[in-house]
Amino acid sequence: ERHLHKALAIDPKFQEARLTLSAVYIQTERYPEAIEEAQILIDDPTFPKPWEPLSNKGWALYKLGRRAEAREALAAAIEYNERYWHAQLNLGILDAEEGKRIDAIERFDRVVELAGPLGSAEANYRIAEIYISLGNRKRAMEHLVAAGSQRPSGPWGKRSEDTLKRLR
Repeated sequence: ERHLHKALAIDPKFQEARLTLSAVYIQTERYPEAIEEAQILIDDPTFPKPWEPLSNKGWALYKLGRRAEAREALAAAIEYNERYWHAQLNLGILDAEEGKRIDAIERFDRVVELAGPLGSAEANYRIAEIYISLGNRKRAMEHLVAAGSQRPSGPWGKRSEDTLKRLR
């Protein structure tokens, strides 16, 4: 964080440093600061990938409990780039928490199509959670196995293994 601030002191228009700082603030649960940094990039017409700060802003708003604003920012990210799986995943999480299970599964399926192993593993795990809540153990287990095989040593692979053990 200190190095990012130094970089921005030298060049306040250093966009990648600002985007990374927004992500650091999310990781350290400093959501208002994350929103502030993301908004600077969103408002900058020269920033070539507005879907990234929009997704950061959406996640930070979600973590602050501002769901409607979060949904708006994440939807805007997808309008810019429908293949940006981070925003799709975050909207799926929001859908699942709001009880919109079909919408959530559709979003998570999209993430599985678009993302690499890390994103696919999380999406499969989250699909499994929905199937567990619906009482469909067979479908849940299929997605848990998929999540575990995509990133066996990653956090979602480990969670999947633990959940599979409980289901068996």
